[in-house]
Amino acid sequence: MFKRMKRTRITVRTSRMAVLGDAQSEVWCRQCPGHAAMLRVDEAATLFGTTSLVIYRWVETGGVHFVETARGHLLVCAVSLSLVIG
Repeated sequence: MFKRMKRTRITVRTSRMAVLGDAQSEVWCRQCPGHAAMLRVDEAATLFGTTSLVIYRWVETGGVHFVETARGHLLVCAVSLSLVIG
């Protein structure tokens, strides 16, 4: 005789949400035509699905626009990031 096997169905649903902190602001990007959202490196990495190290490399090679605040914080341009990531 055959034993009837039990079947288990598992459904996994995922969603992704990025919450941007107070550091996000719209400022004039000298390299973009107008204002652009400027993000902290950790926020940009989360939002664009990469790592902070990769963002820093793009900044160093000139692939991503950035500004440094008076307090020494690095903010990256969301417009140039979307062009790099495609």
